[in-house]
Amino acid sequence: MIGIDEKLIGKCKACASSTWRRGVPGRQKVKRSAAGKKLRLEQLEDRSLLSATVVQVDTFDDVIDPNDGQTSLREAVIRANSTPGDFEIHLPPGTYRLTIPGAFESQARTGDLNILANFPQNAVTIVGAGAEQTIIDASGLGDRIFQVWAGATLNLEGLTLTGGYAPALDPGGGILNLGTLTVTDCTIADNRAYQEGGGIGVRSLGNGRHATVTVVDSVISGNRTKLNGAGISNADGSVTLIDTLVSGNVAGKSGGGIWMYHVGGVEPSLTVQNSSLSENEAGLHGGGLGLSAGMATLVNTTLADNSAKDSGGGLKNESENPIELIASTVSGNSAGEGGGIQNHGELILEGTTVAANVAERWGAGIDNRALLTATDSLFSDNSARYGGGIENWEDAQAILINSTVSENWAEWRGGGIFNAGELTLTDSSVSNNGTGLFGGGIANQGVLTATGSTFSH
Repeated sequence: MIGIDEKLIGKCKACASSTWRRGVPGRQKVKRSAAGKKLRLEQLEDRSLLSATVVQVDTFDDVIDPNDGQTSLREAVIRANSTPGDFEIHLPPGTYRLTIPGAFESQARTGDLNILANFPQNAVTIVGAGAEQTIIDASGLGDRIFQVWAGATLNLEGLTLTGGYAPALDPGGGILNLGTLTVTDCTIADNRAYQEGGGIGVRSLGNGRHATVTVVDSVISGNRTKLNGAGISNADGSVTLIDTLVSGNVAGKSGGGIWMYHVGGVEPSLTVQNSSLSENEAGLHGGGLGLSAGMATLVNTTLADNSAKDSGGGLKNESENPIELIASTVSGNSAGEGGGIQNHGELILEGTTVAANVAERWGAGIDNRALLTATDSLFSDNSARYGGGIENWEDAQAILINSTVSENWAEWRGGGIFNAGELTLTDSSVSNNGTGLFGGGIANQGVLTATGSTFSH
């Protein structure tokens, strides 16, 4: 919420929009002449401070009627788009149903609520009474809920957004963000998109217009898409999640929880801190998280109980940029290949646990096909046909430093590790792994270098 003095907020509610002055307009000061004998009066400059306009919505109906004596959410958004200065909209508890149809209109008069960049330096903030109490429902609209245009800024606080829909090739069932979006203490649930971004779709339009999304203390759940990124899709934008749960989202193709890819211009980025991606599903790849491009860093984050029918139950990485998991957990995920993670790029693990993941074929913990570096990490209790803990493919490189591979299982070969590429172990332990056929600890068909490491049943 924009910090404004409470008295000022009260005044703003009484009058729709006001400009408040510091000091007393027209106040004069006395100036002494150089000789110290004569006095003259000098008019002070009249300076104004443009404060946020604060509007209280007082009807649940989706109407545009300037003569009804009430302010709807839609009317408040239209006014925000035409008012200079920051604009704050307050929504009391209740359900605000968007019902005026008309997709592809861009002034918020029909369909979704467009946040425009008429005043690019200003922000629109919509504040509810809490996600459980204030709900914006677009289930009868046939359109998404919000579209934030390039150059515009929208802050959402204490709301639930549900029932949004992005048809055809449009991304963003709940929200399409082309500008700057901040979501705090909100729930974005049960929205749909045909193409991508069931909950939130992020796209940068180029020409220096880089879309950014920050989600804090929020839940993104139960969103669906026929293709990619059921929870969030990010094309060339910057997405940050802090203390957020992404759960129960379902994508027909890739990225059940989050999908990130590159269209052109700036590479996309993803930062996830103190958050959880859990129980998401993908019809093909990346049940929790799918990365085809960009840079991603996950810190103290959990990828748990996600699933993909083909590969990368927790995470599928195909980016050419480094992907880091720091002090994180990848557990209980499942897929045909790479139950926890399937890696086709550069994957860095630091202080991370990969445990209790399942793959039908190979690489239950990690199916590594490029470069894996794991430091101070644990691979435990994973099971697959080949490479219970780690499957390291031909032409791939896996480097384990001060790490432990224990109590993993392979039905056929490589209970702990199946190595067909280059495997380097430094100050690490491989112990108590099992297999139905060969190589309980390590089944090695490539190059193995071990320094200061231990191997035991």
